[in-house]
Amino acid sequence: MATTVTFGPVPIGVIKGMIEDCEDQRDRLTAWERAFIDSISAVGEKRITGRQLDKLTEIWSRVTTTD
Repeated sequence: MATTVTFGPVPIGVIKGMIEDCEDQRDRLTAWERAFIDSISAVGEKRITGRQLDKLTEIWSRVTTTD
């Protein structure tokens, strides 16, 4: 039986996908957001804090929403 690694209720694969989505939309990020995404990507999605996850979710929601 396979187990799913999670960060709280969010599976690690979802967090990794959110980071990748943000990286794919770099032109829609501010300079601070680009640095933030680079930072959490460098440490790995398994080591981000709840507060960082909240900020990632906020950024991801904005950059993946079509106008």
